Amino acid sequence: MLTPVPCPNCGSDDLSIDCYDTMRYSYTYVQCNSCLRLVKTMDSREDTIRRWNDLAARYRKRRPKTPQ
Repeated sequence: MLTPVPCPNCGSDDLSIDCYDTMRYSYTYVQCNSCLRLVKTMDSREDTIRRWNDLAARYRKRRPKTPQ
């Protein structure tokens, strides 16, 4: 089973993963409960988590490294 990485925006591990249905569609989302960053798709739970992880990987590549 795929697990989401920490939030790419704030680094929090406090994430919500849930599904909800409307009359026509079914959505799955991963949301950070600290900064409210959200990834919502009409895909399966695994695909939504994969998109969240891809977002985090792209964000880490773009973010400049801080000198220590």
